[in-house]
This record gives sequence, structure tokens and C-alpha cells, in this order.
Amino acid sequence: MKQLCMEINVGDVVAFKSRGVFSFFIRLVQRVWNGRAGVYTHVGVVCGTKEGKWVLDESTTKVELKDLVSGERRSGAQRHLLEERLASANVDVDLFPLKRAMMQREKVLFRAWLQETISHGYDWKQVAWAGLDLSDKVGLANRLSEQRLFCSERVCFAFMKAGLLSKGFNPSEATPADVVSLEILGSAKALWRV
Repeated sequence: MKQLCMEINVGDVVAFKSRGVFSFFIRLVQRVWNGRAGVYTHVGVVCGTKEGKWVLDESTTKVELKDLVSGERRSGAQRHLLEERLASANVDVDLFPLKRAMMQREKVLFRAWLQETISHGYDWKQVAWAGLDLSDKVGLANRLSEQRLFCSERVCFAFMKAGLLSKGFNPSEATPADVVSLEILGSAKALWRV
């Protein structure tokens, strides 16, 4: 990981290939209902550094690490030192770099929104529907909401607030497979291997 760390920038997406029952469900939904091969089951985004170390911003349900902001273990929006988060994950993780580095104004908007929403809980209701694109055809698409956030929703909202995604994009419908397929991101690079 030390070599790749030199290539990381604010806004790069960190994508986890998680295991477990919840992760199996996410992969299944992405593959069956959304038509995408769902290798990634969780995403977060690099939001800056703390004492020279990269910080990962994410919304998740279960992490053994304490959130850097609240100092607590909790579900929902949280931040961790990237190296510590990778070591605790025990899964393969890839980095999807932005195709172009954010301009200063974009970084300010991106970070400001992430900071405003750092105390938001996990969006259990909408995560269940995000991958079910068939439901969209009958008017059951997730409503755009920033009140509670699941992982890919948080990443996409941050990109939208920075002006990197169009206002017509619905982050509340995004899955990890949708995030890593965004036009603003480059190809996957191995970040962590177990």
C-alpha cells in the first residue's frame, strides 16, 4: 500500500470486496435486479489527511474502529484513518481515482457537505431499494434524501455537492457498482490485498 498512497487524492473512491450475508445480498441485488456484476459491496471516499495520513469518509453499519470525529463506534457516517480501516477490513480493497483532481472550489464544497452530514445515521430503508431498479419502473424509486445515508449514497451526494455529478443524478438510487462505474472515475487499482 505504501507505493499507492503517493497516488491517492481527495475524492478518490475506496471500494471493498466484502464477504458475509449482508454483502452477499448486495452482490445478488446488483447482479440480478440491476444487471451489474457486483464485486464491490461497500464504498467510501478519501476526504483529506490527518497528521499526514489519509482519511476515509464512509457510511457503514459495522466497523470495529472508533470514528475520528465522535470517538465512538457507531453505524452511519464516520471517518477513519485509511490504513487502519484497510487493516481492520480483512477483505480485498481497490482504489478508483478521480480522472482529474478536484479544483479547490470543488474540494471546499465536497468537504463542507461531508462535514455537515458526519452525524447522519445509516439509511437502512433506502439501501434495501437502491439496487432494485425494477421498482423504479413502477414509481418506487428512492426519494432524494440526505437525512440518513448508505455508503454509495453518501459518496454520490458528496460528488454532486462538489459539482462533479449532475443535479439530475439520484444518489439515493446508487449502488457500489454504480459508484465504481461513474464517468468521473478512472480504472481500479489494487489498494489492499488479504
